[in-house]
Order: sequence, then structure tokens, then C-alpha cells
Amino acid sequence: MKNILICERWVALVLGLTISLCTQSSFAGNIDDTDHGGMDWIITNDTDIAGIHKNIRLFRIENTRVVTVKPELSGNYGFVEIHASTISIIGTLTARGSGYKGGVGGAAYAPGGKGSGPGAGAGGHIGKSAGAGAGYGGKGGNSSSGEIAGNAYGQNTLVSFPSSFDDIEMGSGGGGGFGAEGGNFKNGSKGGHGGGMIMLISSYVFVSGELNASGQNGLNGENDCCISDASPGGGGSGGGILIYTK
Repeated sequence: MKNILICERWVALVLGLTISLCTQSSFAGNIDDTDHGGMDWIITNDTDIAGIHKNIRLFRIENTRVVTVKPELSGNYGFVEIHASTISIIGTLTARGSGYKGGVGGAAYAPGGKGSGPGAGAGGHIGKSAGAGAGYGGKGGNSSSGEIAGNAYGQNTLVSFPSSFDDIEMGSGGGGGFGAEGGNFKNGSKGGHGGGMIMLISSYVFVSGELNASGQNGLNGENDCCISDASPGGGGSGGGILIYTK
């Protein structure tokens, strides 16, 4: 759904002028690339967000509000880029777990799936049951049962000017756990999703709330329905946050 325009209309009787001051309020989320036409965009409800948003006068997330970067799906979403004269994050802007997906847990006696992304963690196998952690800026962590962690990738310095998403990456997914070998025959636990990307471009950036692009933990012997005897999944790697002031 598109943004709702909220206008306050002031009428100057002597001069015969009508002045409308407009802001944009995200009603059901804004996940499309948008030119905001120089208006304020003030978010007063919990919502999803994604894409490139340009030409904003004031971008503000109000206190206690949680704005979530829509998770990556088939090469779409997973990031948000805000271009505004002033950015004020009083609430929370989070891309936790919005990056590449974690591997699925294996069925009974079956290996877990490898995570997705360039630093994906390996899935758990027989004798090496737990999924491995994903990498990004550094190599991920091998699982306690010896599965190989995801490799490091990405840049250690800025590579573009002005800064762009070439300078940061989404986090990769951890590997899924091996399926239960006895007892409760449940699927292995899922690997954690990687963190997404947040890029803020502004002359003034004020953050008293929270910015978060961390990866998710892998589930620990759990699946969608219950506790099981299955092996844990590996953790997803964190994504990227880039703040560029001009």
C-alpha cells in the first residue's frame, strides 16, 4: 500500500492564502522505490520498509516504533536506502535477519541444508550434526560437531564515492542441523538468517533509538512445532549499516 498524505491546512484570511503542510505517514509499509517529492516522512506505526527512498525533507521514526527491513526474497528486498535532508531515528530501524536465508533443518536421519549467500554455513551431516555459522567480514564459526563455517567476503574499505551499496553486503545464512537420530523424530533445526542492509544518506543524522543489522541465531534443537532431539542450526552473519553525511 502506498503512503498516506497527512496535511495541515492553514488559512490566512487577510492575505487570502491557503497553505498546506504535508507529511507522509507509512500506513501499511513502503517497500517500493519512491521519490517523496521533498515531503517529510514520519513513521508513527510499526511497519515494514524496503527499497530506495529519495528526496525526503525529514525522515523520522517515532519513539517506541519498530520499522523492519522486509526480508530478502528471491533477490528482492533485504535492504533500505534513505536519502533525506534530516534523519532522526528515535524508535528502531532493524534489518535483523533480513538478509540471506538460513539452511533448512534435515528430515529424520537426513543432513541439514546449507545456508544461502556468499558466506553460507554448511549444513549438519551424520557424525557432524550441528549446522555451521555463516561468514561476512570474517570467517564464520565451525559448528561444535565440526561442520565448516562460511567464508569471509565483502570490502574492508569504501570502494565507491559517493558511498553506495557496493560498500556493504547482506549477511549470509547459517547451516541447518541434521535430523534427529532417535527419540523424537523431528526435523533438524533451521539455520539463522543473515542481517540485511541499511544505508542512510543525509546532512544531519540523529540516532537516539536503535539501528540493527545483526544475523539471527540458529535454532537450538527446536523446529516450528516443538522441542525435538534434532541438532541445532548455525547462526547467520550480520549485515551492513552505512551512514553517509554530506
